[in-house]
Formats: sequence, structure tokens, C-alpha cells
Amino acid sequence: ASSDPTGEFHPLAPGRVCDTRTTSSSNPCWGREMFGLTPMAVNITGSGAGAIPGSNAAAVVLNITGVGGSAATYLSVWPTMSNGTCAIPRVSSLNLVAGQVEANRVMVALGPAATGGPDTSICIFNAAGVINVVLDASGWYGGSGASLGDQYQAIGPSRICDTRTGSGQPCAGHTIGAAPYVVGVASEGGVPAAGAAKPALAMVANLTAIAPSAPTYVTLYPADLPKHPVASDINVSPGEVLPNLVVVELDSNGAVAVFNAAGSINVVIDVEGWFQ
Repeated sequence: ASSDPTGEFHPLAPGRVCDTRTTSSSNPCWGREMFGLTPMAVNITGSGAGAIPGSNAAAVVLNITGVGGSAATYLSVWPTMSNGTCAIPRVSSLNLVAGQVEANRVMVALGPAATGGPDTSICIFNAAGVINVVLDASGWYGGSGASLGDQYQAIGPSRICDTRTGSGQPCAGHTIGAAPYVVGVASEGGVPAAGAAKPALAMVANLTAIAPSAPTYVTLYPADLPKHPVASDINVSPGEVLPNLVVVELDSNGAVAVFNAAGSINVVIDVEGWFQ
């Protein structure tokens, strides 16, 4: 194990760190509907358990969701400059047509909110029209002053869950309705057992949402949470098949829960690696 915390991962239960739709002043993006060509800087750190720390975090894992834009556009997420302001980017994180609700996972370095300050902030950019934006965090990477975190272990992609009837895979015949469905990750597809000397603490996987019966969103989270968090991984329309990368913490038994917000849906989970 490394004694250098730089770049090591610290998983978090999914949490919403920015939502321009909300009317709650506790959310840093409240009332900040995004207009085209106008970047927005957001401090996404906090204090206490379950928050990205306000110091010693070098980068974050975020799921960005664009919600109902007025025009075809792209969204970008990137660090603030050294003085806390936002330049116009030359990259895109998510492309959307007008009216679409869609998400993508990003890993982005943090920048300061002001000259000389700690790295706490990111920039968001909307290229055209007016759109709402949601950011959900699922972990952070440490800087040189952070505590020791988790190291990534890559594997060849392996299917550990397919809820479709007749799939012949783990989870077969378990179409997901209103109740969260628990999926065991430990000991599946090359992931270590929960009782191993170095068990998996989080995983990187491709989550595919398949043909929901109603407009919905799907969230993966540690299975020992008492209820599903306010966060989403995929937004999907009836009959649609849509994937997204997920980075999700496992519970002490090496399991995650899958939450479906409406109707019924099938999901596929292909693990690509884990953190230990």
C-alpha cells in the first residue's frame, strides 16, 4: 500500500452538491439557471461526514445532469483559474438536444474560489439557450495533505448483474419496481470477497438502464443506507436504453442498492474495477 495520499480515492455516498432548480438557499446553485456563454463558478465542498472536504481535495467525481434546455447545447465542467474565475472552455462534458434530460459522469480537478485559497471549486458552462444543471458527487481524490485513501484496481469488464428475465446472469428475473434492489458486488466478476484482507470499498462500473415503463431515474448507492439518497445516475424515458459510468461506494458486505424512481425497469451492471 502506498504511504502517499496524493491521488488516492475517498468514496462518498451519492450527494447533491449543485441544483439550479432548487429554491433552497443552502444549495450553492439555487436560482442560478444557466444562460448560454455565461460560465458559473461553484464551491462544491462542505464540512462534516459525507461532504467533499474544504481542504486537501484535489479532484472530484461528479455526475452532471442537464435538465430541459431551451436549445441544443453542450455543458462543460472544469476547474476554476488561480484567481477563482472561469475561462471559456474548449471541452465538453455532456451534449444535449432541446428539452432533453441526460447525464454523464465526470472526474474534474478543483480550483480555488479566490487567489491563494484552497481548491474547492469548479466551473460550469452552457453553450446555448437556457438550461438547469444538477451535480451529484460520489467521491474525491486527495491532495498531498489528505488522509490515506483507496487505490484503484482495474479488471477486464465483467457483467455482475442483468435483471432481465432469461439473461442467465446474476439478478436475472428481478425487474426493479418501487423497492430498491440489492446487488452483491463482492466475490463477483473478479471483485474480492467482503472478508478478504483487502476488500473492495468502491467500484467503477457501467450501468445500463433498459426500457423503463415510465420516465424515471436510477441511482446506485451503498446498500446499508437507510433510504435512497437525493442523487441520480441515469435519467431515462419509456422504452429507452441508456448507459452511464458509475463510481459508487460499497457497503460493509460489498453490496450496492439500485433505486428506480418510477414504473419498472431492467438494469445491467458491468464492473470495470474497484478501489481497495
